[in-house]
Amino acid sequence: MNAKAKVVGMLGAIGATLLGTLPVAAQSRTPQIFRSNPNSFPASSPVNPNFGNTFSNLVLPAGQKLVTRLAEGGTLYISTGETRQAVLQVDRDVVAANGVVLIPTGATIAGDFVPVAGGCRFVARTLNSRGTTVRLAAESDPILDVKDPRETGTGAILGDAAIGAAGAAILGAITGDRTVATEELLAGAAASVIIGNTTAPQAVVIEPNKSVELTLRQDLRFQ
Repeated sequence: MNAKAKVVGMLGAIGATLLGTLPVAAQSRTPQIFRSNPNSFPASSPVNPNFGNTFSNLVLPAGQKLVTRLAEGGTLYISTGETRQAVLQVDRDVVAANGVVLIPTGATIAGDFVPVAGGCRFVARTLNSRGTTVRLAAESDPILDVKDPRETGTGAILGDAAIGAAGAAILGAITGDRTVATEELLAGAAASVIIGNTTAPQAVVIEPNKSVELTLRQDLRFQ
């Protein structure tokens, strides 16, 4: 081994000895790259199972009341024995026990007024709420009929009275009695009014501001 090789060997030995005495951190100046460990971060908080699915597993039980009224303005007259399609509008929010509004005011219910003894009842078919239509099993209590006010109102009474008075006058002309008394004319008018009120047909009258309360006959599930 020549002199140069010996010197290099001695220097290497001295360097190794010095490195052995230095702290480990000082032995290497090579920069270290730290990579994030995805498992080192805390797991994300679980999403609320009802967030974005507010109505999941909520149920309106059979027997729940729905307060409604006619969806369109104007009085609805339903004759005896008549079946009439109609749309009702929910008039009061239906709220679950947890405070969630399940059926908002303004939701619509389509169905039919069907005849029953003494009047009619509304039988629901579908509920339309928040753009979704579902089947709905609900109905109202019987709504009793009355004398059709179109036949017994002031206008009808005056018309009947005029007809009765005219009838009395015509009768006088036919019989040759040209001196039909005022009392006879009034009697004819009164008789027509009584007969008109007695024979006026029955009808169910639903005013625009009249509440129609429906009762669920089956559970309504929200999923």
